[in-house]
Amino acid sequence: MMPRHPDQLSDEELDSWVQKLVNDRHPEGPTLDYKQELDIGKKSGKIEFVKDITSFANELGGTLIYGVPEERSSKQEAPIPSSTYGMDPQPGLIETLENLLSDAISPLLPEYRLRSFPVSKFPGKNCYIVWTPESWFGPHMVSGYEDNRYYRRGQYRTVRMSERDVEERYQRRANLRLAAESFPPSDGAMQLLNRYVRNVAKTTLIITPLLSIPNRVEFAESRIQDWLRDNTLWQSWIPSMYGVRTFESHGVRDRADVEIHRNGGLVACHYTQIDDESRPGSIAYEAELTELEERITIAAKFYRSINYHGPLIVSFQILCPDGYALFLNRPNGRSIPLEPSGTDIKFQFEYPSSELISNTKSLLTSVADRLYQAFGIWKSDPMR
Repeated sequence: MMPRHPDQLSDEELDSWVQKLVNDRHPEGPTLDYKQELDIGKKSGKIEFVKDITSFANELGGTLIYGVPEERSSKQEAPIPSSTYGMDPQPGLIETLENLLSDAISPLLPEYRLRSFPVSKFPGKNCYIVWTPESWFGPHMVSGYEDNRYYRRGQYRTVRMSERDVEERYQRRANLRLAAESFPPSDGAMQLLNRYVRNVAKTTLIITPLLSIPNRVEFAESRIQDWLRDNTLWQSWIPSMYGVRTFESHGVRDRADVEIHRNGGLVACHYTQIDDESRPGSIAYEAELTELEERITIAAKFYRSINYHGPLIVSFQILCPDGYALFLNRPNGRSIPLEPSGTDIKFQFEYPSSELISNTKSLLTSVADRLYQAFGIWKSDPMR
């Protein structure tokens, strides 16, 4: 796969990446395809282009590189790139491809990128890249040019999907959304705390990919290990049943935990034991926006590192112990307590990972505004 999202790569970085693929004789695979040229002057060429890009979107996502001829080695069945590559620049080609993707695919691809860049090794030549992530809105059909078929990516070629394949993709999409919206399935930490302490108030921020694949992340990989070392919170990340976790504790009365799960989900919890004597029957909640921003920033860095580009499901909740009423403690006064006592705050919404990665404060504002609205206040207070 591409090292980062195409929007984060300059023309020079794309050129270096393709040159390294060629120098390393990197073979085609489930997420990479080389093409010598792009012939869209004929109906067959247009269908071929749309077939190739939808086949990636209907599987793991991938990149088409136009201008790189492929070769087959007797020792290797998969095609490898030719050492001589590049194609003549074609003015207006990007716009033409945009129109093809808009007119010949149903439903439309939710995300893709088209890029053209000069080849430094062969002056006067260009390469064209077409990239799409795994689609969260598929399966996608080639609906134009009277084709009306679905395709998926095989090991290194496009394969027509059977009716059963299509049904499985629809069911997979529904299952992935359900898994993301119900993540995490259990709360062992809360159950453990309730054994030893009474009246625990719990605040939880959950961010998880809508494409909630169970083993998306392998934390033992050296690349992920490097990221964990470079992005600590209070102390080093440690392995857990679900993935990795870190925590900060001020005794049993005040504890914060952050977990990153193998499916790419982040769960950030803050547990506070209620002091019955301080204000019986109520809980003063103070919106720790700085703490929230810290957790959101970790999530943004993580999704950038694992190349996740799809939507996120964001959940926030405050669980209130029975017999207590929540109210919001603000710099300029308190909100009205929530009624009846024991009322929890829970909300969930979909959010684009691209927006999170480019601007963490935008998600912080979305969470904070919804939180304040739960207490009857339109806008959150400015961060201090």
